[in-house]
Amino acid sequence: MEKVFGKKSRMLSLLIVLLLLFVTTTEGFAITAESEEEKACEKQAQIIENMTSKNLVNDDVYETKNAFIADGYSSEIIIPKDGDDVIELNDGEGETLEFRLPEEAKGTKGLLSESGMMVYNCEKDVSVAVQPLTEQVGDEQIDSVRALITISKETAPHEYDFEFDLQDGEKLVTAKEYLGADYDTGEAYVVDSDNQIVSVIDPAWAKDANGNSISTHYDVRGNSLIQIVNFDENTAFPVVADPTAWQITKCAGAIGWVVGSTVFAAAKIAKIKKYIKALGGVKKSASKLIGIIKKAKAIAKKHNTSTVKVLRRAKYSKELWEGVGKTLMNFGAAVLGIDAVVDQCSF
Repeated sequence: MEKVFGKKSRMLSLLIVLLLLFVTTTEGFAITAESEEEKACEKQAQIIENMTSKNLVNDDVYETKNAFIADGYSSEIIIPKDGDDVIELNDGEGETLEFRLPEEAKGTKGLLSESGMMVYNCEKDVSVAVQPLTEQVGDEQIDSVRALITISKETAPHEYDFEFDLQDGEKLVTAKEYLGADYDTGEAYVVDSDNQIVSVIDPAWAKDANGNSISTHYDVRGNSLIQIVNFDENTAFPVVADPTAWQITKCAGAIGWVVGSTVFAAAKIAKIKKYIKALGGVKKSASKLIGIIKKAKAIAKKHNTSTVKVLRRAKYSKELWEGVGKTLMNFGAAVLGIDAVVDQCSF
């Protein structure tokens, strides 16, 4: 009886050992699989960080059940954990920009990297990441959201579709369509029913693994912004490509109003478009104009006069435009006579 019991005891011990070994091994596989995915996401995040500015990234982010939310200066940016859900830039005043990530992010769950970017589809030939940004433009802080595509192989698609959820009356247009081919800045815009710019997407860019620029541009098809990336078999992979959508500033909106309206003479609008292109687009033009108005305020205080007089009277011109490039000076001369622009670009 004692021998039988001892035999059963040894068998039971063996079974327990085998069971523990199985559980430990299974858990080990699960932990390895999870850590491998996390490693892949961190690798993709590191590739992106090496090609982009870290200074603009907004790290004031908190987590909810379904999303990570960046608390911007004047906007809230919602980045979903589910790659099928919408990215949202909400200014809290009724203006919301919403868009969806390309097909490569669909059906995947994003992982948050140590640097604060959400990365989807980490272990595939194409991954997609999202970063919340905040940026100083003149005296104004603006918020934006940057989507980044990391392309690892030459067999990957060349086109990436960002579908926008537009408000009634809004449409998506390229700068080429809105400003004209001669004044194309490479940007894209969301415009309202009055043809006024309400959101701006910065010019497309793409870089290879060596930091060299890759030809890329936007196409618009209905409510979709398509980024086309022209890599080939000789490209150094991975390639990182980026569209960045940002909150419209009052100053940029005023400039958009000028070029989109029929109030001004066609020749005047054509000049303004030419200067906008030379200055790098609507966003950069607004930033530089805000800087000029800030300078005018300082001069006005010095001479105990008004900012408007400094901007519009010849006696202050030399002091105001000293050290400023000719293009910006001509742009300022063209728009600073317009009250709405001065009002909206003064902070």
